[in-house]
Amino acid sequence: MADSGLDLHLNDTVGCIFIGILFETILYGLSLAQTQYYFHEYPSDRLHIQILVAFVWYDRNSFIWDILVTNHANLNAFTQFTNPFITEFFLASLIVLIVQLYYVYSVWRFMIHKWHRFPLAVTMGTLALLSFSGGVGSFFASTPFVLPKFRSLHLSTVNPDLAASLDRAEVAASIQTVTAFVTDVYIAAALSIILHGKRTGFSGTDSLITKLVAAAIHRGIITALMQLLHFATYIGTLNDGPNKLIWALFHFPGSKIYTNSLLAV
Repeated sequence: MADSGLDLHLNDTVGCIFIGILFETILYGLSLAQTQYYFHEYPSDRLHIQILVAFVWYDRNSFIWDILVTNHANLNAFTQFTNPFITEFFLASLIVLIVQLYYVYSVWRFMIHKWHRFPLAVTMGTLALLSFSGGVGSFFASTPFVLPKFRSLHLSTVNPDLAASLDRAEVAASIQTVTAFVTDVYIAAALSIILHGKRTGFSGTDSLITKLVAAAIHRGIITALMQLLHFATYIGTLNDGPNKLIWALFHFPGSKIYTNSLLAV
C-alpha cells in the first residue's frame, strides 16, 4: 500500500537547521575540551583573559529546544523567527565581533613601534564593528517584539512573518557577512606577514612562527569561507523565503568556529 502520509518537504528547512545545529554541537564539544585544557594548563592567566574564554565558550543556543519541544508538531513555528533564534543570532554576531577584535589586538601588539600600526588596526576594527552593526540590524529586522525605547524607530510595525523578516534583513545581513569575510581575510594576511617578519634564524623560534603563520592562514580561510557561503546561500535563496533555509547550514556552526579558533590560540 502506498504511503498516504503528509509530505511536508522539510529537507530544505528543518533538515538544514538540523544539520547546522549538528555541526554546531560537534564544534561545541571541541570547545569544551579546549576550555578544560586552558583552565587546567593556565590557571594563573590574567583574569580578563579567563573571563573572555569563559564567555565565548558558554553555550547559549536554546533554538533546537524551542523547535523540537516547545513547538513540537506546531507548523506555525516555522513561519516566524522565534525569540530563542533571534537571541542566538545576536549573540553569535557578538562572538564574531569579540574574536575578531581579539585578533586585531594581537596585530596591534605585534606591530609595536611600526608607523602603520594605528591605521592598520583601526581599519580592521572598523570592519569588525561594521559587521557587528549589520548583525544588530538583522536582529531588529527579524525581531517580533519591540522594546519601548525603540518605538520611535517605527519598529512596532514589524511583521514577524519569516519571509518578510528575511527580506527586511537583506541589506543588514549582507553587510554583516561580507564585511566579516573581508575582516577575516585582512586579519589572516596581516598576521601572516607580521609573523613571517619575526623570524630570527633560530630553528626553534622559526618553527614556532611557522606554526603560528599556518594557524593564522587556516583560521582565516575557514572563517572567511563560512561567511562567504553564508552570504551566497542567503542571497541565492532569498526569493524562496522560508522554503529554503540552506544558509542555516553555515550560520549555526559559524560562531563555534570562531570560538574554537580563539581557544586554539
